[in-house]
Amino acid sequence: MPIHKKKLKNRGFNQSEEIVKHLFEEFGLNFIKDLIIKTKNTPPQAELSKDERKKNIINAFEINPLLKDIIKDKNILLVDDVFTTGSTMEECSKILKQNCAQSVWCAVVARD
Repeated sequence: MPIHKKKLKNRGFNQSEEIVKHLFEEFGLNFIKDLIIKTKNTPPQAELSKDERKKNIINAFEINPLLKDIIKDKNILLVDDVFTTGSTMEECSKILKQNCAQSVWCAVVARD
C-alpha cells in the first residue's frame, strides 16, 4: 500500500513495501514499486471511525502514469500490513480495475 511522500519522509520507510519485497522475493513474484501513488496526505486511518475512513481516502490514490501500461490485463496482488475496514484496499483496487487490471487480489499481515 502506498503512503504519502511526506509520511514516507518522516517515517523513513513504508512498512507494507518492506513486507512485500521479502514476500515477493520468496515466491518469485514481480514487485512494482510506486505503481499506485498516494496523492492526498490524509490523517491516519487508525484515528478515524469506519465512515470517516471511507471518506478519508476517496480520491487519495492514482496510478503512476509512468507505469500505467504495465497493469493492463494483469493479475495484481495488493499487500497491506493491517486490515481494519478494508477502505484502503477497496480504493486501491478500484483504481487498479479502472486502469484495466485483469483482477486484483488482496493480502494482509494482520487484521484489527
